[in-house]
Amino acid sequence: MVSSNIGWYNSLSILQNPKFFGLSGFDLYETFHRIFIHNLAVVDRSNTVRFPIIHQCEDFLSLPKYKPFNKSYEEVCIGRAVELMEYAKRTGRKIYILYSGGIDSSCIICSFLVGCSKQDINDYVVLLLNDKSIVEHPVLYNKHILQNFVIKSSGQFTKYFNKSVILLHGECNDQLMGHDKYIMIKDKWGFDKLLEKCTDDNLLEILKYFAHSTGNFSGEKDVDKLTEEVYDKILLPIVNNSDLKDLIMSEIRLFFWYLNLTLKFQNVYYRVQAFRSRGSDYILKNEDSYMCFYSTEDFTLWSFNNTDKFTGKSLKEHKLPSKNFIYSVTYDDEYLINKTKVNSLGALVKSMKTTNIICGNGDTSSEEISKNYWKGFGF
Repeated sequence: MVSSNIGWYNSLSILQNPKFFGLSGFDLYETFHRIFIHNLAVVDRSNTVRFPIIHQCEDFLSLPKYKPFNKSYEEVCIGRAVELMEYAKRTGRKIYILYSGGIDSSCIICSFLVGCSKQDINDYVVLLLNDKSIVEHPVLYNKHILQNFVIKSSGQFTKYFNKSVILLHGECNDQLMGHDKYIMIKDKWGFDKLLEKCTDDNLLEILKYFAHSTGNFSGEKDVDKLTEEVYDKILLPIVNNSDLKDLIMSEIRLFFWYLNLTLKFQNVYYRVQAFRSRGSDYILKNEDSYMCFYSTEDFTLWSFNNTDKFTGKSLKEHKLPSKNFIYSVTYDDEYLINKTKVNSLGALVKSMKTTNIICGNGDTSSEEISKNYWKGFGF
């Protein structure tokens, strides 16, 4: 079994394993995953709550302290593209971008187009895409990608899990701009529910609805009572420990935005790595041969300071800062007005199996996760 610090793990291998049932804190852990999502290697970026498997966030992903931040979203995106290009040139490697045609990866492409020269893009950037990538954003592909980028198939993207290239993905933008639970809230109560001021009553109503919407693996429990415990012991302390507490509690959408930004960020940073062949010798080094475009401190600080900009008046206006920046390059009205989030990564990896553990040093293991990794909660 791998011995170094865990960065990501397959949470379903915990939730579905009877060896963990009955361990201290398991019912709370299971209920947390019922509320949010089963497949989540949860870790608290604010280091307020210690979760049972991953005890502390990676240093480079830790939640920064709030401070005023005046850069626009476009400036942060362009600056990130320039920074990555300089790193590629300095280390003599090419950047391989996982491109789906969705909002997040399209925004990355536009950042390179605006911030870097055509020659540098041609020399140092390769797009990994498939037919669905083209269909999802045909204007960007036909008018900009074909003329500027080297293209390769994303069908076997895991073969680029090595230190000779820089693999770049577009995860974590979802966490900057809200929560996928917005759709469930809108469908149950209407969009205006997202804009209500937070109270214990309305938050618990929503959390209990989420908890009852999914099943568990260890038998029947008092779900309502356990949901209240998740709220009291995990969620409220994380919010109360934030300098942005009053802002977070001012709207239901911001409560879930902050939890997403805090509790899911490291999971989505790592999860592309999880889809490597079992027993693979591929080694990736975080922040060197494996990078996330949106994981920098500047993006989180932008999110802290611009909570009024990323939800809009409907879910079609979600991620509007990203869509507006894309529009400034493509002038594609259809994409700006009607494009919504789709699960691009899920479509790419649906036939792949995941490893069970990824460690911060790049080691992996497909062995069953031992009970020795379970340390319970720390509050």
